[in-house]
Amino acid sequence: MGRELVSLTCLLLISALLTWIGVSARGGSSFSLLWPANAVLVGILLRYYPRAGLVHLLVALLGFLLVDACYGTPWRKSLLLNGANILTVAIAWLSLRRQGLGPEGLISATAIPRLMLRCQPAILAGALCGGAAVVWLGSSTGWKSTIMWYLAELINFSVLLPSLLTLPGSWRQCRREMWRDRRYLVPALLFLLLVLLLDKHLGGPGLLVLPVPALIWLALSGNRFFTCLATCAASLYMFTVLDDQLLYQWSKDAATVYSFRTGISILALSAITTACAVAERDQLFARLQQVASHDHLTGVLNRGAFSEATEQRLAREGGGLLLLDVDFFKKINDEHGHPTGDTVLVQLCQRLEELLPPRALLGRMGGEEFAVLLAPGEESELADQADRLIQGVADRPLAQAMRVTISGGLRQAAPGESLSELLADADLALYRAKQAGRNRWCRAT
Repeated sequence: MGRELVSLTCLLLISALLTWIGVSARGGSSFSLLWPANAVLVGILLRYYPRAGLVHLLVALLGFLLVDACYGTPWRKSLLLNGANILTVAIAWLSLRRQGLGPEGLISATAIPRLMLRCQPAILAGALCGGAAVVWLGSSTGWKSTIMWYLAELINFSVLLPSLLTLPGSWRQCRREMWRDRRYLVPALLFLLLVLLLDKHLGGPGLLVLPVPALIWLALSGNRFFTCLATCAASLYMFTVLDDQLLYQWSKDAATVYSFRTGISILALSAITTACAVAERDQLFARLQQVASHDHLTGVLNRGAFSEATEQRLAREGGGLLLLDVDFFKKINDEHGHPTGDTVLVQLCQRLEELLPPRALLGRMGGEEFAVLLAPGEESELADQADRLIQGVADRPLAQAMRVTISGGLRQAAPGESLSELLADADLALYRAKQAGRNRWCRAT
């Protein structure tokens, strides 16, 4: 109960803060130039309130009303406009809550278009109710207000909602992605700063396309969150600063304002959709690499990938090659069946990966034979690592409480030696270990 109360209190404070931002931008007009509350609240409910319901919507509405009351907004105006706002939040949340949206839910070239299509009923309903509210409050520009409301919400949902839905799960993950994509992030940010400087010396609709090169460059990294964040910053800047200029300078040319706001939405959706498409491509490519380089049963490196990685490392620094073989594996298959044998191999690899020292490589060479490339070290260090692997497998049973042992052949390598030489020598050492009674390893001579 206490945790739920804290959760609702946080939602109330967030709703109030977002409303304060919107009311501050409202000025003397009937609606706000910038109203982030609806799109942000939808994202927060989807990401952080999996059990949200009517109570959460009422708490959000209370946050709207409290801030309006503090500003002295007439109660009828507050109820009408905030009723339209909470209707937008409710319809969008109901439309999206079963879609499983989150950091991994927007990896598709069609993800953002589908997201925006699902939000259209909410945006349209809110705009119609908001326009009706403006008329009820005595304004004669109801239809114009409806269009302006719709386009403003379209921008908010285009840039704010994807930013929240692609937000990394932790600060550590965010820093890791920032470092990984720095060669895209730094130039894009520098270019966006340049755009901010140029807008004071340039004018006209061409300002709309100035951020495009930076946003497309960032989108090509496939980093959805930082693309959304940069797009959000650029779009909201143009929306609040340049759109503000349009409203005052071209107040008699409503079509220009409509065109400008529509252009911002299309720009934002194009950049974010590109980032999602690139992320999908990268994910598919990673899966293909995984399939091509890893054994389909055990998940460790297959022979080709292990050989390639080992040859590269041997050329640089040498190391130690430990060839391993499961003792009496044919007997396991004959007595317990091949499915049990497969389970033994899978669990054996899991055990070996737990026991492997840092920087070691594990690969399946075929059947029940595996190879481990150990980092360079003294003979005694390599011997200790081999002992740890052999003993670690024998100490604990694997599938069906079955005690499984392995034998090994160890060959130390100097930089530049070929893998074929190491395998031949390690195989002879493995044969001697089998002949000596198994569950042990021998050093190649």
